[in-house]
Amino acid sequence: ASGTLLPVGFGRKPLKAADILTADARVAGPRWGFLKPLVRRAALERAGIGYAEDIRLSEDLLFLCDLLLSGVEGVLVDTPLYVYTTQRGAISGERSLHSRSPTGSADRLRCAAKLMERHGKTASQADQAALSRFLRAMRAVDGAGRLARLRREGRPLAALALAAARPLAAT
Repeated sequence: ASGTLLPVGFGRKPLKAADILTADARVAGPRWGFLKPLVRRAALERAGIGYAEDIRLSEDLLFLCDLLLSGVEGVLVDTPLYVYTTQRGAISGERSLHSRSPTGSADRLRCAAKLMERHGKTASQADQAALSRFLRAMRAVDGAGRLARLRREGRPLAALALAAARPLAAT
């Protein structure tokens, strides 16, 4: 009735990059990078941020964190504002044996590196700490993904060399 989309205080929580990065650094549990933000065009133009076209997985995470770390304010609302639908059978949950795309862990590591490069020196202390933890976690996940791929490919010596060079990859 007040003319606003959501009344003040109606199931809203400030959206913080540190919260998103901390949640996405975990291997299990909810990942905020899957949020689909509604962003005013003026905010995008002011920040000069758009989607990274060279990243296939986690581009939403990079986009959202870039916005928040650039000073764009956001809120998380507890009410769904859209319905996401897919065609029946469009998502199988299985990996294609024929895909030549880089693994998801490689994209997530690139997102972490881009965020650190862009905002590592200008972010708040809390955000800097979250960026550092996220980058470390994505390096470990990427190493584990590479190790698993080498083992699947039947390259035990290369897997052993990687595990020796990057012990976190083997855990």
